[in-house]
Amino acid sequence: MIKTPAFSIIIPVYNTEKYIARCLESCVKQSFGEIEIVVVDDCGSDQAIQIAQEYAQGDKRIKIIRNPKNLGLFLARISGERCAEGEYIIHLDSDDFIDIKTCEKIKEALESEYQKSGSRADICWFASKRLFSKKEEVFKLYNGVSLGCEILKNNMFQWEIWGKAYKRELIQKANEIIAHKIKEEQRLLLGEDAIKSFVINLLAQKCIGFDEVLYFYCDNPTSITKSRDNSQTALRNSAQLDFVIKSLDRFDTLKESEKNPYYLEVKQRVQKILGEHQKMWEYQAFIANRFEKGWFVYPRVYLESLRLKRDYRRVGVRIFVYFLTGGFVKA
Repeated sequence: MIKTPAFSIIIPVYNTEKYIARCLESCVKQSFGEIEIVVVDDCGSDQAIQIAQEYAQGDKRIKIIRNPKNLGLFLARISGERCAEGEYIIHLDSDDFIDIKTCEKIKEALESEYQKSGSRADICWFASKRLFSKKEEVFKLYNGVSLGCEILKNNMFQWEIWGKAYKRELIQKANEIIAHKIKEEQRLLLGEDAIKSFVINLLAQKCIGFDEVLYFYCDNPTSITKSRDNSQTALRNSAQLDFVIKSLDRFDTLKESEKNPYYLEVKQRVQKILGEHQKMWEYQAFIANRFEKGWFVYPRVYLESLRLKRDYRRVGVRIFVYFLTGGFVKA
């Protein structure tokens, strides 16, 4: 009989040929070997999947599944989850990487808690480090044990789906609820983690966490969500966040929501945070669009910057350069 892997590491891949080898290296070299690596081909146009296939030829723990079309990160992850066989699921973006002892450390934490309490944790959190070109930031999540309704309150405000291990059954139940409540097949690229984490934290009964850095989030300047100069991209991102904000209201009627005393407060805070990000993207769309149309809209751009308290110094410099050069330089 083939032993069920302890962990399924799910890696959606879309146009990350520069990073995919580093990502897969961090998985195949795990010190704890009872894992499977599920690579989801989301129909990119570069050589990332070819690189993944080369790794798969040398490691039978890697399996590659292909989406029928580009579905975006949210649905690509779900594709991987449907094929996962591990007891726990770990999400890893293909431009990031994990410590080679990640699975070993999570397994130790899970077993230690089980020995103490006699019950298995639904979620295991660990710390992450964000690597940017000029700085590094360590993000430590909830350290300790959360039970029942406390999980939503303690864990929801760092809602990235990565940096945690989830019971596969918990993920499956969350996916069923999301599919029932959000029937539209949305190619979500922004804010998608808020929906998934919200439902997961509502359903979970036990969560443990420790503050050792195991996940490394790497700045990818070519990421589809990073562009702020294109008004269409900014408008798309704003619309996606608007969809996510409104989608959270659809979970009001869940029995878990009605029983959780923190539900309404947490939901409204999450919606407020997402709303601030949405305003930023609306502003970026406004900026990108207006600067394409000539000098006469520059004063309006500056006034809008002051109203939203965003980038007014930088906008002022752009206007000054524009007029100083007689409109020759559109900064």
